[in-house]
Amino acid sequence: MVSWKKILKAALGVLLTLVILLWGIKAYRDAHYFDNYDPSAPLNVTVTETTEVHKEAPDQGYTITKFTFDGYKGEQIPALISMPMKRGNGKLPAIICLHGIGQNKNFLKEITAPFNQAGFAFLSFDQYTQGERKLKGRQSFLARLGSFTRRAAKTVNETRRLIDYLWTRPDIDPQRIYLVGAS
Repeated sequence: MVSWKKILKAALGVLLTLVILLWGIKAYRDAHYFDNYDPSAPLNVTVTETTEVHKEAPDQGYTITKFTFDGYKGEQIPALISMPMKRGNGKLPAIICLHGIGQNKNFLKEITAPFNQAGFAFLSFDQYTQGERKLKGRQSFLARLGSFTRRAAKTVNETRRLIDYLWTRPDIDPQRIYLVGAS
């Protein structure tokens, strides 16, 4: 005769083992989620083009420069920086704008003017799976889900790399680098 108590104990033992195993996997993954940041890796910044944008008043113009910098293992991260044309003698504060899930770095072009007019440099980069970094070809649901789960860590690490780049620029005040997000 089957003892339901023994079956229940065995099922609870298996369930407890699975919970402990999953907790261990989660703890390991959480501890290593942001491991792909290396501040000593070369930035390899490459400027590809600069465009002047003239507004109504001469002091409202700005430039937008398209460039790339190296992310994890040399992955090229496309970015934009806008700078006011009229600048004082001091270093500029900078704002890094993290765009929303369905946007890309070109979102910067829509909102940069007031920040440049206030004397800020303004930057944005294409986050993983967006803009120039969009996944190629048709992807399965699981592949897209996997890419989406990696996107957060990549965004944090690539933002850190962008800050590293700003620290190398003589026209940017390293003590006044700000981060904003738009969704």
